[in-house]
Amino acid sequence: MFERIITTSLSPNTNKKQLHLCLKNILNPFLWGNWKKGPEEQKLIEKFQAYFQGYEAVSFGSGRAALYYLLKSFGVTTGDEVIVQAYTCVSVPNSIVWLGAKPVYVDVRNDFNMDPELIEPAITSKTKVILTQNTFGKPADIRRIKDIAEKHNLILIEDAAHALGAEVASQKIGGFGDGAIFSFGRDKVISSVAGGMAICKNKEVAQKLRSEQEKLPQLSWLQIYKHLLHPIIFTISIATYNFFSFGKFFAFMAKKLRLFPLVLTAKEKKGQKPANLFVKLPDILAGLALDQFQNLETKNKARIKKAHYYQHNLASQTEFVLPEETEGEKSIYMRYTILAERAQDLKRLAREQNIFLGDWYSKVIAPNETDLESVYYEKGSAPQAERLASQSINLPNHGKVSPEDQDKVISLLKNYSKKDD
Repeated sequence: MFERIITTSLSPNTNKKQLHLCLKNILNPFLWGNWKKGPEEQKLIEKFQAYFQGYEAVSFGSGRAALYYLLKSFGVTTGDEVIVQAYTCVSVPNSIVWLGAKPVYVDVRNDFNMDPELIEPAITSKTKVILTQNTFGKPADIRRIKDIAEKHNLILIEDAAHALGAEVASQKIGGFGDGAIFSFGRDKVISSVAGGMAICKNKEVAQKLRSEQEKLPQLSWLQIYKHLLHPIIFTISIATYNFFSFGKFFAFMAKKLRLFPLVLTAKEKKGQKPANLFVKLPDILAGLALDQFQNLETKNKARIKKAHYYQHNLASQTEFVLPEETEGEKSIYMRYTILAERAQDLKRLAREQNIFLGDWYSKVIAPNETDLESVYYEKGSAPQAERLASQSINLPNHGKVSPEDQDKVISLLKNYSKKDD
């Protein structure tokens, strides 16, 4: 009746300090006037600039806003092409399409990242940018991709939304290209429920980026209130999920009553740009991200340790394909992702045992409701990405996952393998 559930997502970064901060700001009207403007946003910007020496940073209300305005500031416009990988979120190609440009998809390797061998055949006279992803915190083959970008005089932008703290040859992901973006979404490496950052080397581009950001409106007080509610709602929901189904009902009603913002709107899933999508990063949310940034290395080490525990205990399970580590790279395992031929069956079985495995990404351009045609994806054009999307499963490895939780997940997977023996 009251067995605790194990989840892969749902505000995994929230701790007691963050909960206290959210509750204090919601319940104390004297603090409401400080939600939008204050010192925390500037501190967060300075933290990024110190972390990525030689880059200037500009904050935004979301990672997709950071990407959209970074591309725009680099001059991406109607008629241009941007090389991206398949096996991604619709917010990535949307940012390109909304500028009048066209995403050109490159298939991926088994590590869920862009295959460098396929980039040059995709380059045309219209290509302006290579946008490289670091899926689940696993670094892309960034040095080879950078060589290709320089050879063809193309702008290189790193999508580091999953990879804050990841490294290649002791150099930070995000610090290889002309610019990079980061997300502080509710399930990212650090989280302020919503938010993002763009960084770039070129001072002229940085000034354009800053000018674009300054023109954006502030998030409304009601929307900020809903963002602050999100960690509270899901902490209660997870803790009471099976207590006479109270937590399950509580989460359902919160969603029904729209007590927290959607990750993606229905318009975005159709490739359309909703009104009032892009806003500034409120100071109160910047404070949440900053607090987690201070403990970035500790959080990443904990994720890596949990990933290695899975790796060791599942090594003999031949039914699953486990992620491989590359020498000289530091993957932060924002999500520990395996492949299983019967992924959907396994997820259903796990739910019956109160284990909610992750589904990033179960469609070649996620989420499942994405209108592929609206973002110029042609079915069958990236067969490897499509195969990976049908087989991907994320195992929980965030800070709230205990060794006992991991053992339950491992036991589930081992028992599932035995079904075919």
